[in-house]
Amino acid sequence: MSLALIQESAKEARRLAIAGSPLAVGDFRLKKMIAPMEQAGAKVPVFAQVAKAIGDVVNGKEADSAANLLNLSTLLNAILYTQGQSGADGDYRELEAFATSCSSTRTPARVLKPLVQALTTTGGGRFEIVKSACERGAFNDLRLIDPAIQALGDIYPELADLVANKILPGYGPGIVPRLKATLDLKGKKSDARKLGLMHQLDPAGTLELCKTALEDGSPEVKAAAIACLGKHEECLPLVLEQVNAKNKLLRAAALEALAEHDRPVTNVELHISRVMLSLQKC
Repeated sequence: MSLALIQESAKEARRLAIAGSPLAVGDFRLKKMIAPMEQAGAKVPVFAQVAKAIGDVVNGKEADSAANLLNLSTLLNAILYTQGQSGADGDYRELEAFATSCSSTRTPARVLKPLVQALTTTGGGRFEIVKSACERGAFNDLRLIDPAIQALGDIYPELADLVANKILPGYGPGIVPRLKATLDLKGKKSDARKLGLMHQLDPAGTLELCKTALEDGSPEVKAAAIACLGKHEECLPLVLEQVNAKNKLLRAAALEALAEHDRPVTNVELHISRVMLSLQKC
């Protein structure tokens, strides 16, 4: 049984219930539903009952309009509840989840709206708005997570860096799945920020992703992956390989990552010295 007519009739009945039952008498929108209902009633008796109930409403007296409209609404809702679907098709799967350090949604709308606009639009003055809000703790609200993630690709680098370094880390590892869902290994600086932030929040869980990014990512994403891998002792050989990379950005990232490890490794130091000398000649 097609529920399109029933749903449309229920919509009109709800409209008239809000406007006032006396307006239902002679209502042309509801009246035009009678003919198709009667036609459908030839095959499905319940449609004939609905057609009669609609006729009672539109052709009745205003004094009886409230009772007639209530009867019609009751009949329509009963059909929708018994014939409608309460679920959706799909497969069950386990959702990736992490503990988060924020669970508030109490930021007032007058504070929330300018922050969302500053994070998702363009124009001057946005950096100061976001910086001020960050300093007074206004970002302690779950509704600002997605706008903040969007701001990682802001055309104003200082704003994007502020979000990556000061704002998003405060939400904890619970935002890692949100970052991963929009991560493009072939992307630009915004995706490099996402990868670095994911590693900062969940170093062990994103280690393999960083290795994949080093192999398949864009230069910006590869540079971020090198910085992340450089924080793991067991990954230093992978970082060391990048000091011979053709891309200057990758060589610089590798040297910077290796420079953070203060330990006597003669071969590494000699190799770095050679590469730094070659960089100076470039």
